[in-house]
Amino acid sequence: GYDNDLFVQDKALWGLRTRVLQLKIADVFTKNAAADVIPALKKTAVGKEWLEKDLNDFMIAKGYGWRSPRMMEFIVPSWWEDPTPAIAHIQQYLALSKDINAPFPLDTIRPRLVKEREELTRELIDKVKASGYSDMDWFLATLSVSQRSSSFSESHDVAWEQGCHTTFRYCVRKIGESLVKFGTIEKPEDMFFFIPDELELFIVYPDSYEVKDIVAERRKTWTAQKEFKTRPPIVSAGPLTPEAINKHQAKV
Repeated sequence: GYDNDLFVQDKALWGLRTRVLQLKIADVFTKNAAADVIPALKKTAVGKEWLEKDLNDFMIAKGYGWRSPRMMEFIVPSWWEDPTPAIAHIQQYLALSKDINAPFPLDTIRPRLVKEREELTRELIDKVKASGYSDMDWFLATLSVSQRSSSFSESHDVAWEQGCHTTFRYCVRKIGESLVKFGTIEKPEDMFFFIPDELELFIVYPDSYEVKDIVAERRKTWTAQKEFKTRPPIVSAGPLTPEAINKHQAKV
């Protein structure tokens, strides 16, 4: 029943979904792929209003744009760079309910969770007291910490596993923008295709290196590895012989 930073952000996304309904632009979200929603919104005055006020407030003013589609990864764009993941969440919320007055789903179950937690907490404290445990102050302190550990873990993900890496990405891209001006690389994102020792040379002597061909080669390798699909798993009703496995693999 405890809140955390991730839930706070998700509730803010629900608020964006509510604004979509208030502005009567839900069709733009439901009839387009997530990647196509923003271009479609830019074609209407009310869509631009949502982008410039509501989405900007979420991403920039509130700082939720530092969220990332993947934890502990800086090669993927943050939400404020590419809002597509946020748009996808809003689409899911619209699919869940188009009732403009519908509350954030978690808010409907949190009171029950809080009540259950409080009842179980009282029950546990009574048992410990009945056992004659002498240091109740210490027990209550450790109990409070343990109850909040899950909330801290979820908030830690927002601040560190995602926030730190998106901040690092921002700084690296800023350096990349400088190298682009020198002609060292073509795009700021090219920075992520080099190891620190290489980057150190480029940063110190930017006008002495032109490494766009190396970027192209490494990007090609990275793309191939990213798109590689492993063979589908073999699921059978019983044990399979090596011969049967080989026969199956030959068909896929």
